[in-house]
Amino acid sequence: MNRCIVCSSQSGSLIEQYIYSSVCSRCHENYGICQTSCGCCSICSRALTLDLIHRIATARRAAQTWNQVVVLKGAHTVVAFPDGGAVLSPFANPGLATAGTGDVLAGVIAGLVSQGLSLADAAALGVFLHGSAGERVRSELGDTGMVASDLLPALPRAINALRAG
Repeated sequence: MNRCIVCSSQSGSLIEQYIYSSVCSRCHENYGICQTSCGCCSICSRALTLDLIHRIATARRAAQTWNQVVVLKGAHTVVAFPDGGAVLSPFANPGLATAGTGDVLAGVIAGLVSQGLSLADAAALGVFLHGSAGERVRSELGDTGMVASDLLPALPRAINALRAG
C-alpha cells in the first residue's frame, strides 16, 4: 500500500517537524515526500536559490538519501526518484510562485496516488498537470495576479487536453 506524506509550504510547524523526523529517518519504500519546498529539509531549502543544474542534483541526492520521490517546486519543477533518475517540468510560470499553489500541487499528486498511480508516476504527472493548468491561467490572466484558486477550474481542462493528445 502506498502512503504519501505531504509537507505544506509552512515549514515551521511542529507537526511537520515530527512527521519528518519520525518517518523520513526510517525511509520506508512505501512513503513519499511530495513537496520538498516545505522547508523541513535544510538541503532542499537551500536548493531553492540554486541554479537549475544544482536544483536537479540536490533533488536527486535527497531522493536517493531518503529513498523517496522528491518534488522540488520552482521554475522547471524537479521530480527526483530513489533510483537516481529525475524529470524536469517544461513549465516556468511565475504565477505558480504564489501562496497556496504548492498546496494545489500536493493535492493533485495525492489525488493521483489515491486513484492508484505509483508515487513516482503521480508526482511526474501531477507536476505536469499543475504546470499545464498554470499556463492556461496565465494565458487568461497574464503573469501577475494569479492565485492558487485560479488553478482549480484549469486542472480539468489540462487533464482533458492531455487525454485528447
